[in-house]
Amino acid sequence: MAELLSYKETETPTPALIGAPPVPRTLRISRAEALVFLYAPFVVCVALVFATTADDPFITLRVAANVVHGYGPVFNRGQHVQGITSPLHLLIAIAAYALPWGHALFKLKLASLLFGLLTVHEAGRILYGLPSLSRGLRRAGCVVVATGWTLAFASSNALSTALEAWLLVWLVRTLVVGGRPSSRAGIALLAAAAVLTRPDALLVVCAVALAGVFVDWHGTRRLPLAVGFGGLLCAGCDALASWLYYRDPLPNTFYAKEMELGPALHNGWQYLLSALQPGMGVGAGYFTPLPSSLGEGVSKILFVVQVGFLIGGVGYVALRFRRGLYLVAVVVAQAGFVLASGGDWMIGGRFFAPTFVEVACLEMLGLYALIDFLHRRGPPATVAILTFAGGLPLIAASVFPLSFIHDPAWALTGIDNRSIVAAGDYQPITEVWLALPRIAACVPPGATVATTEVGYFGFVRQNLRLVDMRGLTNRPIAKGAPPAVKSTVGVQTPDWTSPTSVVGKTILQSKATLIIEFDSHPTGFILGGAYRNLATRDLPYAKTGLAERAIPVSVYVRSGRHSSC
Repeated sequence: MAELLSYKETETPTPALIGAPPVPRTLRISRAEALVFLYAPFVVCVALVFATTADDPFITLRVAANVVHGYGPVFNRGQHVQGITSPLHLLIAIAAYALPWGHALFKLKLASLLFGLLTVHEAGRILYGLPSLSRGLRRAGCVVVATGWTLAFASSNALSTALEAWLLVWLVRTLVVGGRPSSRAGIALLAAAAVLTRPDALLVVCAVALAGVFVDWHGTRRLPLAVGFGGLLCAGCDALASWLYYRDPLPNTFYAKEMELGPALHNGWQYLLSALQPGMGVGAGYFTPLPSSLGEGVSKILFVVQVGFLIGGVGYVALRFRRGLYLVAVVVAQAGFVLASGGDWMIGGRFFAPTFVEVACLEMLGLYALIDFLHRRGPPATVAILTFAGGLPLIAASVFPLSFIHDPAWALTGIDNRSIVAAGDYQPITEVWLALPRIAACVPPGATVATTEVGYFGFVRQNLRLVDMRGLTNRPIAKGAPPAVKSTVGVQTPDWTSPTSVVGKTILQSKATLIIEFDSHPTGFILGGAYRNLATRDLPYAKTGLAERAIPVSVYVRSGRHSSC
């Protein structure tokens, strides 16, 4: 813990501000500084969003349960389909499930919080190792990182996001300012761990290795080469293992969300804008309400401030700080992935979170470049004034989006799985997640249920075989559906009620006992008359402040047969 609160880094000496006190070669962040400017604001921001949780972690937890019970890393027992994207996070989920006391989701949220703390710790080491920054700028940068809203969400969503962010920031810190791991083997292992966390991290790792060609071409340790080697070797081994076990080298979600390039680029661009500020683009999450007109105006102003300093930071790197190219490489690679994939549907901009620290560091370098430029033409007091004037809006831009989310930790009524899901802000879909186990309570163990939501429901009813109509854990649907009907949530086939559609064929072949669906209008008979509508109920929003409407959930059973439902 002492290492977490106190650390020391040696700078690369560069010219300090003209007329300003010389920057010491070695800066040390005290325990008081670390607590005040890093950990305290970070914990406060996480507490403000801790109750927001999607049901996606339960997909990994169901796979983890099957591993613990001896069925292997599969979603449905006996079906070798890779329904997860993070092998490393699966290991953490296995530990969370296997440990006594239950409350698996809460354990995963605590793990995310731990990785978030480690991320801000490494971010502090980068900021205190960047050349020429005054102590005031370093402190401001720490607050910008600690109050980052995407990092706060990543540190509470029980997914692999915070783990990926920590490993990538650790990797970048090693290359930018030095420190352990200093050996090629160690940094190759770190790059491999990042790739095992999420497959898209391979793009970032390769971009970092490519940047090393320009930064460390004459270096003696060849660390960037080790980064690329570790990432590619790990990706190759993972693909081979996946092929041997699943008969496919890629996660099934890759096929389920493989959109057409045009919509992907459009959605991805909107996602990047809204990840910086929800007032831009389409919002930071699929169900996130956009801010008011006043809040939207503030978001746009803060967005301009962020982009301006970010551009300034990139320019400073190009002209005066070549090693900062590693920061740029991470941002560019992750942005490319978001544009190609179309982003994500969840609240919190989780695909942006792994690069948030690098963006914040570039923004601080941009602020420093502006201060340096203006200070040459102004009095000595300009440094302090500009540090405050530039740091304050960056901090505001970092924390302002949290005002749109109202799911603090104290909104939790319990730490059991159901209570955490119920406290989330994914309305109205939260009500569907909670209702599914109750709707399917009549289905006997071993039966098959087709549904559009398999997370929380699948974990609660591990004794059922599920047909994932989104295709996230179903290979025929994921690969058979055309790209035109795929989105960031998976497959959404309007004609699924037709027996000739890929979803309809899969349901008929599975001989599902029950179909629970909410994407289309209820119909009396579907799939060529094989199933009939048993009931349709409107599930209302449980929270106020959102649109006053309900979501219809339709239940279908086999035609001509008695159903206990």
